[in-house]
Amino acid sequence: MKHRLSAHFGWVVVLLCLLAVFSYAMFQGGFASWFLFITFLPLALYAILLAVFCRPGTWAVTRETDRSTCQAGEAVTVTIRIQRKWPFPLFVLLIKDEAPWLETGNAHLFFPAFKNNLIFSYQIPDVPRGEHVFERMTIKTGDLLGLVEKEVTLAVKTEILVYPAWQKVLHQTVESGYEQGAAASRLKIQSDHTTVAGIRNYQPGDPFTWIDWKATARMNEIQSKEFEIRQSNDLFLLMDRKNSPNFELLVQFTASLIHAAIRSGGRIGLGTLGQAAAFFPVQSGETHRNVLFRYLAVVEPESVLETEPEPVRNRSILMPKGAVPVVITTPQALETLADDLKRAGYIHPAIVFVIKGENEPVSDTETRYCRLLEQKKIRTRILYEEDFYSSLKGLKAR
Repeated sequence: MKHRLSAHFGWVVVLLCLLAVFSYAMFQGGFASWFLFITFLPLALYAILLAVFCRPGTWAVTRETDRSTCQAGEAVTVTIRIQRKWPFPLFVLLIKDEAPWLETGNAHLFFPAFKNNLIFSYQIPDVPRGEHVFERMTIKTGDLLGLVEKEVTLAVKTEILVYPAWQKVLHQTVESGYEQGAAASRLKIQSDHTTVAGIRNYQPGDPFTWIDWKATARMNEIQSKEFEIRQSNDLFLLMDRKNSPNFELLVQFTASLIHAAIRSGGRIGLGTLGQAAAFFPVQSGETHRNVLFRYLAVVEPESVLETEPEPVRNRSILMPKGAVPVVITTPQALETLADDLKRAGYIHPAIVFVIKGENEPVSDTETRYCRLLEQKKIRTRILYEEDFYSSLKGLKAR
């Protein structure tokens, strides 16, 4: 109500002044009084016509960005084009581009006079990650005396998708070891049970169907079939969505691993730990990379910590066999993650990355939980942003 009264106050003042000057000229007469009335009359008529020629339908405004998608931290240039349908003279024109995700709107002041086409550009530095929407634009003008102000709000929608920033990661092989043998293959070992490569002595734990009865009878010792080993570099990332000050760093590291795996020709999948489920199967190619990056652009942390191990169980069921699970979490969720993995029982992540902020020390509690995970044969590594490049170096999934 206060805004409406202030918006109409100028018109009331103009009409009262016009009525007062006209009454003065009628009753007083003479050159001075009529000169005052004739001088003020154009100003009053201009204020009245301002309401007619500055309606929303008389403006055509477009917003253009130099890119529809970009990476977090980059700059985006926005260009505003204004076209008027009528060459009505305007002394001053203020155009403000507003968006909920911007702290302050970007305004530009014009002195257009009779110009119908106006244009201006501005730059938004360090665009944050997310799907950002420009919703409206505000145009303000007024009369020469500053008594009347006309404001028009136009709905001009423009979207920008900002992918998370990624860093270069040295994509190296990760050795996988077993209790019965030595190091094996790149990131995944999977036997091809359709192709027999040879025979060997029976070892405790070999399935009954692997026994080669003909070779056993011939050599008078139990012999097992030996199958060919298929090698690949599949990864399945489990991203912890629990709320944390380091969540943006966590997303950045996840994007870095995805980019490194796809660039090296590998296959990668993505799942989330938390209340809201998300699952992307293990695939390869730029199309799959774009799908994962689009999800990472809009993902938000959960405000409530999840204490039940159900999300971990769900991911273990959907996880492709043979892919190396990589859990990416933060120190704030490390305790809950350790409890979840302990109660989940049948899921054994090969690697856990704990993401920490700059100059953030490693506490005794974090060290204790990392040791707890190591005792469960879960390789754990604490990473700072400067460690992203060498994060996979020397890792051994046990």
